[in-house]
Amino acid sequence: MSHLVNTSQQPVSPADWETGFELRHTEAQLPYKEYTGALDLAPTDRRRYRLVRLPNNLTVVCVEDSSSAHAAAALTVNIGSLSDPPEHPGLAHFLEHMLLRGSKRYPRENELSDYVATHAGEYNAATAATDTVYYFHLDNAALEGALDRLACLLVEPLMDAGCTERELNAVHSEFVGGRQDDMRRAHVALCTLANPAHGIARFSVGNRDTLRSEPPKDIREELLRFFHAHYSADLMKLVVVANHPVDTLVEWTVNMFSPVKSKGDTRPDLPFHPLGPDELGRVLRYESLGNNHCVSLVFAIPEIKSSYVADPYGYIISLLDRKDSGSLFAYLKAECLVVSISSCIYDRDYDGFNIFIIQITATPAGVLRYAEIVHAVFAYLQMLAQTGPQQWYHNELKTMNDIDYRFFDQSLAKHWRDFIVFGIHNKYLRPEHIIYGNSSTFAFQPDLITEALGFLVPSNYVLVIQAKSHADVQCDSEERFYGIKYDIRDMPFALTTQLVVDESLLAQFYMPTPNAYLPENLSVLSNSVQSSAAPAIYEPTLLRMDDALELWFKSDDQFSSPRATIKLAISQPKITQSPRYRILLTLYIWCFADHIGSEFYDGICAGMLPQVSIDHSKVFVSIGGYSDKLADYLLAILGRLGCYRVTPSEFDAWKAYLLDLYVNIDHTDALSQADEYENLLNRSPSWHYGVAAKELET
Repeated sequence: MSHLVNTSQQPVSPADWETGFELRHTEAQLPYKEYTGALDLAPTDRRRYRLVRLPNNLTVVCVEDSSSAHAAAALTVNIGSLSDPPEHPGLAHFLEHMLLRGSKRYPRENELSDYVATHAGEYNAATAATDTVYYFHLDNAALEGALDRLACLLVEPLMDAGCTERELNAVHSEFVGGRQDDMRRAHVALCTLANPAHGIARFSVGNRDTLRSEPPKDIREELLRFFHAHYSADLMKLVVVANHPVDTLVEWTVNMFSPVKSKGDTRPDLPFHPLGPDELGRVLRYESLGNNHCVSLVFAIPEIKSSYVADPYGYIISLLDRKDSGSLFAYLKAECLVVSISSCIYDRDYDGFNIFIIQITATPAGVLRYAEIVHAVFAYLQMLAQTGPQQWYHNELKTMNDIDYRFFDQSLAKHWRDFIVFGIHNKYLRPEHIIYGNSSTFAFQPDLITEALGFLVPSNYVLVIQAKSHADVQCDSEERFYGIKYDIRDMPFALTTQLVVDESLLAQFYMPTPNAYLPENLSVLSNSVQSSAAPAIYEPTLLRMDDALELWFKSDDQFSSPRATIKLAISQPKITQSPRYRILLTLYIWCFADHIGSEFYDGICAGMLPQVSIDHSKVFVSIGGYSDKLADYLLAILGRLGCYRVTPSEFDAWKAYLLDLYVNIDHTDALSQADEYENLLNRSPSWHYGVAAKELET
């Protein structure tokens, strides 16, 4: 990674996970260490937490939630497809399937998943590049048995040989389904650009061919070898949420998971970036199955974990994704080149490297004029670099961050489990931040933002263009597993090292103005009708009902949050009369929703989420968020709804987009097509998407 060096900051050491931990013992006299420092918690969070480390270095977060109707748990291992041996791509994924097939103590196949299902719950697992997660939720009373079954799978798994062929078929079935998924194919296409010696370039799902070998080997023995080599307690984190006392949760988890073996850090060593000097400066064109048009700029950046408190790329993403005046989207939309823009860190869990993507869903014209899109992107990034990190703008982001932190939603147990698990393998994550990450801090560090912008430059990216066909290039290469037709070649110097931003283009972009919709009054209105001791009222109250209006109201008598939701259903009986009327109204609503997303973008940044949609015979307008200024925001939107006029360019762009959606249905997997037909059968009147597509073309 010599081409990616953090220049402005001294090397950051991993977080200290020794200081603040004190030795404790369970009733069975098993030792463990408990964090005695103060955890950063939201003021409204009434749960009780306990952070402990077992003697084998397995970390456990126990959460007592007395209001939870269900218990939930997740065990995440910092081992994923990047650890696959080159001779067996997909082995980590296959292990995820086979691990469930019995343990020495519970030898029956599917013991854990069947136990969870028997107790009103669900079990699942997932393998990513850097981690594998096993998770479930079920009735609180059954939690102890489920945890014991999970622990035994990690201590003495059987991986019953009789299940091997069936699970090979299950993995192969996932692979086959993914061949029809353009999102999966987009990831695979991007990997063709990577250095072939890097793990990210390998096939990660697995299939029957890659999980067998020539000459044939016992794949179960390969699995056991992989498990014993890589599944180390040092790389495991367990999160448990339940209504049991937190002391009980600690007792259970220490007793059950202490026998899991510690093997040290068994993750693969990845000493170089997958997008090195030999890979940068290239353009990948590939053919999608559906009518998809996408232009993506993919940047090589260093590992981002050490800067989680400041999140410099979060600052940049918030600006790149804006839709208001002066934004990248506003300019490209006016040029009829884009439908949407979304930028992101590709995977925040990568160790030693990362990838930053600016993904532009383009119009058909945008794909042909991709060079104009590239120039606009770098002009916008240059404006950000010249303007420099702005304290006032960061303060607005922090204001909303602090408000969201103060009034954090009291999620269901399984959602709260998932929230804590996200990012938990970050070695720089301090113990006090284990629950909320950087939500309580979000520091302004302009040097980190400037450094991050320094990586988003023309000499440090690859260009990816997705379309069903490419007018100027023949895609003659074919990816081995998914059959993706693609072409890779060097980019013109005018789009890389010799790219020059035109001053007139640069003048199109500028920073947003201060946000007038940021909530200020966060007081919670008291309910004068109902005392705090009275039981909760679940039914809304009818305030008015006549020929023009039916008005209902429901007070928040449970959560004491300064939030509100307003929903309007506007009757439109003509929707059901013909496919043409429904399509025209759909296009009008989509154009209007896109318009308010730009004109009223500040409200979205202030936590107010407007939605406009149609269903059966009604148009729905809804908005939710913090109560302060919510009514003003809704009135402003409704004022536009009555007088908004669609421009011809907007109509043509969204018409083409809707037609692509209809055409693409035939290229989705069987389950998605079955869902489409189920919706047709359950709604009357309704029209087949083929009929709608023909109507669009007239």
